[in-house]
Amino acid sequence: MVRRLLTTTALVAVLALPAYAEPLAPEPAPAGTREEAAALRASLAAYVTQIPFEKGILTAEPDPAGQRVTFDTALFLKDYFGVEAKAAPMSFLVSPRADGDWNVFTNDPIRVSFDTKVGEQVQAFEYSQGEQAFKGIFAPSLFAYREVEGFVRDTVNIQNEAVGLPPLGGPVQF
Repeated sequence: MVRRLLTTTALVAVLALPAYAEPLAPEPAPAGTREEAAALRASLAAYVTQIPFEKGILTAEPDPAGQRVTFDTALFLKDYFGVEAKAAPMSFLVSPRADGDWNVFTNDPIRVSFDTKVGEQVQAFEYSQGEQAFKGIFAPSLFAYREVEGFVRDTVNIQNEAVGLPPLGGPVQF
Protein backbone atom coordinates (compact mmCIF):
# COMPACT_ATOMS: atom_id res chain seq x y z
CA MET A 1 0.00 0.00 0.00
CA VAL A 2 2.78 2.45 0.95
CA ARG A 3 4.74 1.57 -2.21
CA ARG A 4 1.68 2.29 -4.36
CA LEU A 5 1.15 5.62 -2.62
CA LEU A 6 4.81 6.61 -3.03
CA THR A 7 4.84 5.52 -6.69
CA THR A 8 1.65 7.47 -7.43
CA THR A 9 2.94 10.54 -5.60
CA ALA A 10 6.25 10.42 -7.48
CA LEU A 11 4.46 10.01 -10.81
CA VAL A 12 2.14 12.97 -10.13
CA ALA A 13 5.10 15.12 -9.04
CA VAL A 14 7.07 14.29 -12.20
CA LEU A 15 4.08 14.95 -14.46
CA ALA A 16 3.43 18.29 -12.75
CA LEU A 17 6.99 19.57 -13.29
CA PRO A 18 6.15 21.31 -16.60
CA ALA A 19 3.60 23.42 -14.70
CA TYR A 20 6.48 24.79 -12.61
CA ALA A 21 8.82 25.36 -15.54
CA GLU A 22 10.25 28.81 -16.02
CA PRO A 23 8.28 30.98 -18.43
CA LEU A 24 9.66 31.57 -21.90
CA ALA A 25 12.06 34.49 -22.21
CA PRO A 26 13.91 36.04 -25.15
CA GLU A 27 17.50 35.01 -25.80
CA PRO A 28 20.05 37.51 -24.44
CA ALA A 29 21.12 39.95 -27.15
CA PRO A 30 22.83 43.33 -27.39
CA ALA A 31 20.71 46.44 -27.76
CA GLY A 32 19.54 47.13 -31.28
CA THR A 33 20.61 50.11 -33.35
CA ARG A 34 18.85 52.22 -35.98
CA GLU A 35 21.16 50.83 -38.67
CA GLU A 36 20.28 47.24 -37.72
CA ALA A 37 16.58 48.12 -37.68
CA ALA A 38 16.89 49.60 -41.19
CA ALA A 39 18.69 46.44 -42.38
CA LEU A 40 15.98 44.26 -40.83
CA ARG A 41 13.29 46.34 -42.50
CA ALA A 42 15.02 45.91 -45.87
CA SER A 43 15.28 42.14 -45.31
CA LEU A 44 11.58 41.89 -44.40
CA ALA A 45 10.61 44.07 -47.37
CA ALA A 46 12.13 41.43 -49.65
CA TYR A 47 9.35 39.10 -48.44
CA VAL A 48 6.41 41.50 -47.94
CA THR A 49 7.39 44.58 -50.05
CA GLN A 50 7.73 48.13 -48.70
CA ILE A 51 3.97 48.74 -48.73
CA PRO A 52 3.21 47.46 -45.17
CA PHE A 53 6.05 49.64 -43.83
CA GLU A 54 4.85 52.72 -45.74
CA LYS A 55 1.29 52.23 -44.44
CA GLY A 56 2.46 51.69 -40.85
CA ILE A 57 1.20 48.11 -40.71
CA LEU A 58 4.74 46.84 -40.01
CA THR A 59 7.49 48.66 -38.14
CA ALA A 60 11.05 47.68 -37.24
CA GLU A 61 12.68 49.60 -34.38
CA PRO A 62 15.70 49.20 -32.11
CA ASP A 63 15.03 47.61 -28.72
CA PRO A 64 17.23 47.15 -25.64
CA ALA A 65 17.12 43.39 -26.34
CA GLY A 66 17.61 43.42 -30.14
CA GLN A 67 15.10 44.66 -32.72
CA ARG A 68 11.33 44.96 -32.28
CA VAL A 69 9.05 44.20 -35.24
CA THR A 70 5.45 45.32 -34.67
CA PHE A 71 2.44 44.21 -36.71
CA ASP A 72 -0.56 46.57 -36.38
CA THR A 73 -3.41 44.09 -36.74
CA ALA A 74 -6.22 46.69 -36.69
CA LEU A 75 -4.61 48.75 -39.47
CA PHE A 76 -4.02 45.58 -41.52
CA LEU A 77 -7.66 44.46 -41.21
CA LYS A 78 -8.90 47.93 -42.16
CA ASP A 79 -6.53 48.42 -45.08
CA TYR A 80 -6.73 44.98 -46.67
CA PHE A 81 -10.25 43.81 -45.76
CA GLY A 82 -12.13 47.04 -45.01
CA VAL A 83 -13.01 45.81 -41.51
CA GLU A 84 -13.05 48.29 -38.63
CA ALA A 85 -11.64 46.20 -35.80
CA LYS A 86 -10.27 46.72 -32.34
CA ALA A 87 -7.05 44.74 -32.20
CA ALA A 88 -3.90 44.87 -30.12
CA PRO A 89 -0.70 45.18 -32.14
CA MET A 90 1.59 42.15 -32.08
CA SER A 91 5.23 42.78 -31.31
CA PHE A 92 8.11 40.38 -31.99
CA LEU A 93 11.56 40.73 -30.46
CA VAL A 94 14.21 39.52 -32.92
CA SER A 95 17.99 39.27 -32.64
CA PRO A 96 20.62 37.90 -35.05
CA ARG A 97 22.57 34.76 -34.20
CA ALA A 98 26.20 33.99 -35.05
CA ASP A 99 25.09 31.27 -37.52
CA GLY A 100 23.03 33.75 -39.60
CA ASP A 101 19.66 32.68 -38.18
CA TRP A 102 17.40 34.83 -36.00
CA ASN A 103 16.02 34.43 -32.50
CA VAL A 104 12.32 35.38 -32.43
CA PHE A 105 10.23 35.95 -29.29
CA THR A 106 6.77 37.32 -28.46
CA ASN A 107 4.50 37.22 -25.45
CA ASP A 108 1.95 39.86 -26.44
CA PRO A 109 -1.66 38.89 -25.78
CA ILE A 110 -3.81 38.53 -28.89
CA ARG A 111 -7.12 40.41 -28.95
CA VAL A 112 -9.38 41.10 -31.93
CA SER A 113 -13.00 42.24 -31.97
CA PHE A 114 -15.26 43.80 -34.57
CA ASP A 115 -18.91 44.43 -35.34
CA THR A 116 -20.56 44.43 -38.75
CA LYS A 117 -24.11 45.30 -39.71
CA VAL A 118 -26.17 42.78 -41.67
CA GLY A 119 -29.41 44.48 -42.63
CA GLU A 120 -30.63 46.01 -39.39
CA GLN A 121 -28.86 43.50 -37.15
CA VAL A 122 -25.35 43.63 -35.75
CA GLN A 123 -22.99 40.70 -36.06
CA ALA A 124 -20.18 40.67 -33.49
CA PHE A 125 -16.95 38.68 -33.24
CA GLU A 126 -14.39 38.61 -30.44
CA TYR A 127 -11.24 36.47 -30.12
CA SER A 128 -8.58 36.67 -27.43
CA GLN A 129 -5.65 34.77 -26.00
CA GLY A 130 -5.01 36.10 -22.52
CA GLU A 131 -1.58 34.60 -22.07
CA GLN A 132 0.64 33.26 -24.82
CA ALA A 133 4.32 33.06 -25.66
CA PHE A 134 6.32 32.03 -28.70
CA LYS A 135 10.06 31.50 -29.02
CA GLY A 136 11.90 30.16 -32.04
CA ILE A 137 14.95 30.18 -34.27
CA PHE A 138 14.14 31.39 -37.79
CA ALA A 139 16.44 30.31 -40.63
CA PRO A 140 16.24 32.76 -43.57
CA SER A 141 18.01 30.22 -45.81
CA LEU A 142 15.11 27.79 -45.26
CA PHE A 143 12.42 30.46 -44.80
CA ALA A 144 11.25 28.35 -41.88
CA TYR A 145 11.74 27.90 -38.15
CA ARG A 146 14.37 25.35 -37.07
CA GLU A 147 13.21 25.32 -33.45
CA VAL A 148 9.95 26.46 -31.87
CA GLU A 149 8.41 26.38 -28.42
CA GLY A 150 5.45 28.15 -26.95
CA PHE A 151 2.12 27.98 -25.21
CA VAL A 152 -1.34 29.51 -25.28
CA ARG A 153 -3.72 29.79 -22.34
CA ASP A 154 -7.12 31.36 -21.83
CA THR A 155 -8.40 31.32 -25.41
CA VAL A 156 -11.86 32.87 -25.84
CA ASN A 157 -13.95 33.09 -29.01
CA ILE A 158 -17.38 34.77 -28.89
CA GLN A 159 -19.62 35.22 -31.91
CA ASN A 160 -23.04 36.83 -32.18
CA GLU A 161 -24.53 35.99 -35.56
CA ALA A 162 -26.92 38.54 -37.04
CA VAL A 163 -28.70 36.05 -39.28
CA GLY A 164 -29.70 32.70 -37.87
CA LEU A 165 -31.38 29.66 -39.34
CA PRO A 166 -35.18 29.54 -39.27
CA PRO A 167 -36.95 26.81 -37.29
CA LEU A 168 -37.17 23.45 -39.05
CA GLY A 169 -39.81 23.58 -41.75
CA GLY A 170 -39.96 27.38 -41.65
CA PRO A 171 -39.50 29.62 -44.70
CA VAL A 172 -36.06 30.88 -45.62
CA GLN A 173 -35.94 34.62 -46.43
CA PHE A 174 -33.03 36.53 -47.93
